[in-house]
Amino acid sequence: MTTALPASQLDQIVDLVAQGNVVPIVGDDLLAIETPTGPRPVSQLIAERLAESLALSPMSGATLSDVAAAYLATGPKAKMQRVRAELGAIVKEDAATWQPAEALRNLVTIDAFQLLLTTGLDPLLANTLRTVRGVEPAISAFTADAKEKDLPAAWRGAPVAVYHLFGAASSPGTNFAVTEEDTLEGLLALKEYSPNLFELTDVLKKSHLLLLGCRYPDWLARMFLRIARGRRLGVTRDETELVAGDAPPEIPLVRFLERFSAGTEVLPVTSGQLIGELAAVWRANRPPPPAIETALPPQSIFLSYANDDAAAARALTDALRKRGLTVWLDKGETPDALKPGESFDRRIREQIAKCELFVPVLSRSAAGRVEGYFRTEWGLAVQRQAGIAEDVPFLVPVRIDDVSYDESSIPQVLRDKHWVEMPGGEANEAVVTHFVETVRTVNARRARVAV
Repeated sequence: MTTALPASQLDQIVDLVAQGNVVPIVGDDLLAIETPTGPRPVSQLIAERLAESLALSPMSGATLSDVAAAYLATGPKAKMQRVRAELGAIVKEDAATWQPAEALRNLVTIDAFQLLLTTGLDPLLANTLRTVRGVEPAISAFTADAKEKDLPAAWRGAPVAVYHLFGAASSPGTNFAVTEEDTLEGLLALKEYSPNLFELTDVLKKSHLLLLGCRYPDWLARMFLRIARGRRLGVTRDETELVAGDAPPEIPLVRFLERFSAGTEVLPVTSGQLIGELAAVWRANRPPPPAIETALPPQSIFLSYANDDAAAARALTDALRKRGLTVWLDKGETPDALKPGESFDRRIREQIAKCELFVPVLSRSAAGRVEGYFRTEWGLAVQRQAGIAEDVPFLVPVRIDDVSYDESSIPQVLRDKHWVEMPGGEANEAVVTHFVETVRTVNARRARVAV
C-alpha cells in the first residue's frame, strides 16, 4: 500500500464528504485503542479477556469468533448465552479505561459524518464521539430479536448517530454477532427485515459508503456489499463504495469488484492513512470556533469539586472563561470569589440558587470522601433540579478519571446523567465545545419561554 493518496483522488473524496452524503462503516481494524505496545483493535483485547473469563488457554491475537468457537468445542454445556453474558460484563467493566487510537479520533473530528455505522459490538465509537465532539450520540443496533430494529427516524435531529449493524454487547438479552456464523446470519436477517428497515435502507441505498477497517473474507465481503446496497452491484448507479482496510483485500475480491461493481473502489491506503489525510484537509478548511455571546447572567456556571480536584476545577474554569462563558469558582483571584471572613455557606447557597448550570467534578477521590462540603452542594443542586423542566440542562457532571457510573456514593440523579469526559483533568476543546453547546441549548429554551 502507498503512503498517501494522489491529491486529485483525495480532493474528490473531500468534496463528497463536504456534500454531507458519505456514511462511514467502521470495522474492527479501525476500532482501536492505545496500548503500551501501540494501537490495537479493541476486539482483540476483548477476545483475550473473554478467553481468560471462560477459563481457556491464552489466545493472543485471536478473534472473538476464534475464542467463542474454542469455548463451544469444550463440551455440550458450553452455550453462546454465557459467551454473550461474559462479553457484556467485560465491555461494561473495561470501556471507561479505553483510550481511542489516533485514527479513530481523527475520524470523529470530521463533523460532516452525522451518521456512523459500525460492525463492532463495543461502545468505543460512541465513547470517542462523546470525548472528541463533546456530544451525546443517538445509539441504536440491529439484531433479529431486538424490539426496535431500524435506525430511529429522529436520528437526523441528533448531534450524531451510531448504528451497530450486528448488535451491541451493551444491549443485554439480544443475540449480537460474536462469530463469523453470527455475522452471516446477521446479514441474512438484515436482508429479511429490509422491507421494514425504512430509515436504514434509505441511507444504504442513497449514500456513498466509506468502508473503513472492515476485514471480511472474500465471500462475506461480497455478500455484505450486495445486501447493503439492496440491488445487484453491477447496476449503474451514482452512489459509490470506497474501501480502505489495514490489510490488502484478497485478490479474487478485487478482481470481482473490478469486473462486476464499477461503483466500488479499493483505495491503495490503510483506513488510518486515509482518515489521517482526510481529517488534516478537513481541519485546515474549517474556520476556528468563534467566541460566542452566551447572554447568560453573571455566575451562570457553578463548579463543585472536592479539594483534591481543585487543579482540574481551575483548568476547566480557565478554559470556559476563555470562550466567554461565565463561571463561579469559590477560590481564585476574580472579584466574585469568596473573601476572607465572608459567609461561604450563604454565598454558595445563593450561587447554586441562581446558576444556570451546576457542574460537579466527579473522581475516585471525591467518591471516596464520606463527608465534604461539596456533598452539601450536590444535595442543594439535586433539590433544585427537581423543579426544573426535564428538557432544560442543569446538572452537567464532569468525570476526570475512571470513577464508575455504578459508584454508589454518587447520588443516583448524577449517575443518571451523561458525564462529560475530561481525562486527567485536562479541559480540551471537546469539553469546552460541549459546554458551549449546552449553554446554547439553555438559551434557546429560555427564548422559547420568553416569546
